Amino acid sequence: MAFSQAVSGLNAAATNLDVIGNNIANSATYGFKSGTASFADMFAGSKVGLGVKVAGITQDFTDGTTTNTGRGLDVAISQNGFFRLVDSNGSVFLQP
Repeated sequence: MAFSQAVSGLNAAATNLDVIGNNIANSATYGFKSGTASFADMFAGSKVGLGVKVAGITQDFTDGTTTNTGRGLDVAISQNGFFRLVDSNGSVFLQP
């Protein structure tokens, strides 16, 4: 049982490193929103200490710095909002 607990911790740590690596790789990307991994204990019935799992990866949607890129097709949204794109299948909403 101790081996599976250790493996669950390693898997959770690997996912966290993936999220951190993605944040670093995109740190210079205009409009990028960083992610944060959160973790939870795994339980089975009344037993505790069965390991850890990734509870979720959340994105930080707070306003970042607005930068003029000098490109005519670049846009930004301040505060809450989505871009609405319409195609033949209907509307698709995108958050920058």
